[in-house]
Amino acid sequence: MIIGKKSVIMLLCALMVISSAAFGTVAYLTDRAGLTNRFTVGNVDIAVDETMVDKDGNPVSNPDYDPDDPDEADRPNLRTESMNEYPLVPGGEYTKDPTMTIRAGSAESYVRMMVTISNASQIEAIFADLKDKHPQDYADGFVPGAFVTERNNAVWIRTGTMTRDETLNTYTLEFRYFKPVKPGDAEDLVLEPLFETIRFPGDLTNAHLSQLTDFFIDIDGHAIQTIGFDNADEAWTAFDAQLTADATTNDGAGDTGSVKP
Repeated sequence: MIIGKKSVIMLLCALMVISSAAFGTVAYLTDRAGLTNRFTVGNVDIAVDETMVDKDGNPVSNPDYDPDDPDEADRPNLRTESMNEYPLVPGGEYTKDPTMTIRAGSAESYVRMMVTISNASQIEAIFADLKDKHPQDYADGFVPGAFVTERNNAVWIRTGTMTRDETLNTYTLEFRYFKPVKPGDAEDLVLEPLFETIRFPGDLTNAHLSQLTDFFIDIDGHAIQTIGFDNADEAWTAFDAQLTADATTNDGAGDTGSVKP
């Protein structure tokens, strides 16, 4: 059979139409696969406690203390995460050893302790008077570090300056642990105490003490996971921003010690 030139052209055109339709159908039948990554927020769990004291500010012995237990070897006294009360007397010195524990299984974290001291304006007035009467002993005014003993400044690094909140009438100091911490999966990690004891100037008078109504020292522990941050400064900036945005969100535990005149 002889096919004319015109017929060949028409046949080619028909094939092109069929091919175009076929490839168009294939395009609609193709599939696309995606990979979804799911992320979990690392668990960070801490606690802050200190030696429990009685009404006179003396440590309360643990009746179940076992010196052979490595978890208790250095803790012969009961511990508390609640508020201790200390009698405020001139020259008084009391056990107060705020200690942070990072719970087993927590993610690697930056940790810090914030120390807040109440009655800031009253303290300023008291130390101005002490400086006037005893210039050789109080030349620098109120220096918080002078009234604690055995502060572990090699591992708890004071950051920045003491801040003053005029509204709350408080001082606040920040102490960061010198490195990120990560406990094991089965055991808690107990860090060194921030300090061991607190003491009050022996030169305080009854007039001074009468100004310190409801005086307290608050220790607040914070932790934030290291992942997602290049350094501790960046992490704590994010932490503080979150606290400002939502005052009810706090990744830490607090411990307060009040002092009764």
